[in-house]
This record gives sequence, structure tokens and C-alpha cells, in this order.
Amino acid sequence: MKGNVCHYPTPGGVGILHFVEESMIQLKIEGMSCNNCVRHVTEALKSVQGVEQVEVSLQEGRAIVTGSAAVDKLIEAVQEEGYTARVDSPSLQPRMA
Repeated sequence: MKGNVCHYPTPGGVGILHFVEESMIQLKIEGMSCNNCVRHVTEALKSVQGVEQVEVSLQEGRAIVTGSAAVDKLIEAVQEEGYTARVDSPSLQPRMA
């Protein structure tokens, strides 16, 4: 299992440690036709809380997202840019919000 340990400060200076699991989610992206589309999708995915890394392929019509972001938030971000997105691989177990 891959992930990060996050420290959340609390009142009084005591902190809470929380383990956040990272996953790799592959999305099928429809509607991209140029490198500008790739840029828009990349920026939209990077704006989602918990995203660590994004790779978008115009030729394959796919995005690979690494981090702890919820898949429904990723799909929503892509749809807000005017593209269609869905989980591309049933073997991946994406985290839902």
C-alpha cells in the first residue's frame, strides 16, 4: 500500500496523524481533439484535492491520476471543462468521496 502520512493540528497544539492511501486511477476521456484540450483536462484534474500527479494522452484518450482524490471529483472536474470521463479499468479500485 502506498500513501502519505498527514499531520492535522488541533487546538492546544496536539496533532492527529492520518494515513492517506494513494491510488492510480485511469480515466477514459472523450472529446479531446488537440493539445489545448489536453492542457484543459490536465489543469482540471490537477485542481482536485488529493491529486499528486496527472498524465493525459491525447492519442489514447486517457488520463492517469495518482493520489488520494475521489474518482467522482475527478470525473466532475473533467465534465466541468466540457469533456466526458469515466473509469477506464475495472481492475482499479478508485476511492469514492
